[in-house]
Amino acid sequence: MTITDADRHRLYDALVATLGEQEATILMEHLPPVGWADVATKTDLEHLRAATKADIDGLRAETRAEFEQLRLTTKADIEHLRIATKADIDGLRAATKADFNGLRGDFNGLRAEFEHLRTETNSGFRELHAVIDARTDLLRSEIAATAATLHTTMAEKSTSQLRWIIATMLASYAVIAAMAGLWR
Repeated sequence: MTITDADRHRLYDALVATLGEQEATILMEHLPPVGWADVATKTDLEHLRAATKADIDGLRAETRAEFEQLRLTTKADIEHLRIATKADIDGLRAATKADFNGLRGDFNGLRAEFEHLRTETNSGFRELHAVIDARTDLLRSEIAATAATLHTTMAEKSTSQLRWIIATMLASYAVIAAMAGLWR
């Protein structure tokens, strides 16, 4: 049987006539605003808890998958940078080796020029070291930036999930508190 607002109003009027207005109001306030079928039961709350746990577990799995993908992407990026740096170093090594072979041919007759070329070669090595140091520093800064981004993303996702969990728990407690107030 569905109770309409008109039915509730007639009941209220009958209670006012029988008990008085204040008592009728108190009694009506203790009745649920909807039918008993709309009041949550312990089973409903258990289903809600299970659904919430399933949602949290799903978010946890999704977050882990995203972190794994980010880890793989970062690893691939680092590997790409390592290969590119190695290729650059190999290219510089080959160029340096070619320079040394040219110097060996000129060394027998041109010692003074060889000393000049040695100075240039040393300068090239300093440049090579500077390039390697600069690329190493760049790689370190990119890794640090990626790690910082990863940390920020993890913190944001964790904060978002924690807020959602707390809001869900508070809503559940509010429902339980409301139900407890109805059973008094």
